[in-house]
Amino acid sequence: MNKLLLTTAIALTGTSLWAEGVVSMDAELSFSRLSANGNELDITSGAWSGVYEFGPTTVFGTLNRTEFSADGNSESLSLYGIGAEYLFNGAFGVGGELTRLDAGDGVELDARTIYGIYESNGIKAGIGFGQLETDGDEEEYTTVFASYDVNDDSIVGFAYFDADGEWVADLYAEYNTDTYKLAVDYIDTSDLDGSIISISGDYEVFDKVFALGEVSFLSSGDVDITSYELGAGYELYEGGKLFATVGRIDAEGQDIDTVSVGYTFDIGKRKGGYQSIGQTTSDLLSTVLFF
Repeated sequence: MNKLLLTTAIALTGTSLWAEGVVSMDAELSFSRLSANGNELDITSGAWSGVYEFGPTTVFGTLNRTEFSADGNSESLSLYGIGAEYLFNGAFGVGGELTRLDAGDGVELDARTIYGIYESNGIKAGIGFGQLETDGDEEEYTTVFASYDVNDDSIVGFAYFDADGEWVADLYAEYNTDTYKLAVDYIDTSDLDGSIISISGDYEVFDKVFALGEVSFLSSGDVDITSYELGAGYELYEGGKLFATVGRIDAEGQDIDTVSVGYTFDIGKRKGGYQSIGQTTSDLLSTVLFF
């Protein structure tokens, strides 16, 4: 069912159905192989996120499913999120989101958030309150967020989530032009005792041909890990690309080689203001999975 939803979403991105009201949409199907010392780990991933506006209402959602396979064994991780917000007078508004993380073997985490938001001259800021539920246990959390639309194609902002002293902070920036795109994420968590920095981008070298690259740094206690990828993409139509990359993970002297192929669709810029806990978790997972 998850794969069907993802495939359907990607297919729709190539039609005019999504043209009106779409603020942003990202989708990806990919296969990656990690190799070290004769051992291999295969990762198959499908992800979709989108933001849609009609009048004073904004609807946003996230789907992400990742499957891991090694030595005949497999595990999966799924993330679902849907939310909406409404502006009463063009400035003040309220919103809410429901998110579920399914790690398999009956391990599930549900998050429910409500928040207030204020928007003015490209600035969006607010505060929200939510509840985490796992294995019948419930815990409350708070989120604070703010962003600034530098222009129609670029944004900077941050989001902070705190649950009884356990927190996640996400600082981000995205800059887009007709020929290149650059995105930066800085994620810090209380559990990591460190931080993650990810820098990614693409550049149109020739007509419809793009150079792709990403470098990530993880620091956790005394452990420092670096990951980088380089590759190329071919644009099938506006926003839609086929891609292939090669990379390496340097994990405390242990080198891990990576190869990835897939399809990606990306239009618009990142949603400002409230940052979906589902999207923040997806960003964190997509980086950590390659360390």
